[in-house]
Amino acid sequence: MCIKALAAVPKYPNKMENVESLITMKGPCDPTYVCASSKLEVVYSDEMGRHVCAKEDINVGEVLVIEDPYFTLLLKSQYLLCCSYCLLSNLNLLPCNNCCFAMYCSEECRVKALKEYHSVECDLMATLFKMDFTKLELSALRTVIKARYDHADWKSLFETIKEADANMNTKYQGQVKSDNIEEQDKIFKCVAGLLLLHLMTVPTNMHGISTNVMNENGILLSDISVASGAYAFLSLINHSCAPNVVRFNKEGEGNMTLFALRPIKKGMQIFDNYGSHHAMEDYSSRQSSLKFQYKFTCVCEACVDKWPMYVQLNMMSSKNLPVKICQRKSNVLNQHVIRQLQSGDVCTALMIYKDLCILCEQLDKYAPCAELCECQEALKQCFMIFEGFRTFGSDDIIEWKEITSKTFNGAEIGSLNKFFYPEEEY
Repeated sequence: MCIKALAAVPKYPNKMENVESLITMKGPCDPTYVCASSKLEVVYSDEMGRHVCAKEDINVGEVLVIEDPYFTLLLKSQYLLCCSYCLLSNLNLLPCNNCCFAMYCSEECRVKALKEYHSVECDLMATLFKMDFTKLELSALRTVIKARYDHADWKSLFETIKEADANMNTKYQGQVKSDNIEEQDKIFKCVAGLLLLHLMTVPTNMHGISTNVMNENGILLSDISVASGAYAFLSLINHSCAPNVVRFNKEGEGNMTLFALRPIKKGMQIFDNYGSHHAMEDYSSRQSSLKFQYKFTCVCEACVDKWPMYVQLNMMSSKNLPVKICQRKSNVLNQHVIRQLQSGDVCTALMIYKDLCILCEQLDKYAPCAELCECQEALKQCFMIFEGFRTFGSDDIIEWKEITSKTFNGAEIGSLNKFFYPEEEY
């Protein structure tokens, strides 16, 4: 009976193929930055530092970057829900053989993590938790450990650092061309220097990895944080409160894709959004938060021209918009379509995707306006649906705490043998 019932379910044979075609980069990659489109280039200026510009005109919806992170750092709340190495959402995880802090979806991931960094982290994890290390300190530590294990010995790591430093204040900053352990003092100084460097740069260079989840009514909720990732190319992109690109990562993966959200002309700079968006936050709040975390004063067009928030735009009349564009927008983005997008319907996202790209192109010259904000948000909803999301019940947050001198499965745990378990006792 189950087989008969499954046979009666409508099938969409080309649905996933169509999705893959939309989230795949078209055209050649850059020969230096192989994760990026050849339509992009990295340039350097004293005012902006390294940043990314368009070498050609770019249309809304184009995939510009598909980048795997140097490493990912799973958040504590996700330890029982995702693979600590690849981030795959899985409730049947394999634990590390020697600690209760790392769990993996496969033996392959467990071996890779052990080889790249976990052989060092494993014995430290209980201490790091006891010291209440945050993702900032843990990210800095993992960066240094992985950098060491990416090299045959300390000497080769020193050479890599020296070569990278030689390109300081150029567009090649941080890049390199491509037996014995050195004296202990040099190693200690190198490690200490790298830890300090990454502790200072992690807050501004790491990218959050998140996923959307459904509620019990089948509506997609706001995203939840899953992990942090180190992305070499994506970290080069500067901020705007009215960005022309948007990032999404595949659910259960660290892989991140950069889509064009606005039309980008040749020579224009590529701008991401660091969390302060003109539609959601007023000018003063944006300036304050960006200055506090990222140490710069934003001079994007939304800040210079004091663009209104979406709530204000929605109350204003868009008198300058052509009637045909308004009609098309109303037809494409009606209430039924909005409800379907909120429920994560892939077919609806595929159906309206191209129309939304065209509308965003046409409306961009009238920015800021509520209609453009609405089309951009719907387009971002499509991207999110294409990249995947979690179903209801898979977003439980697991808080961890220390348990001492308690009985676990009939065995007494001494005060000197401290373990950590989820808040919910088994």
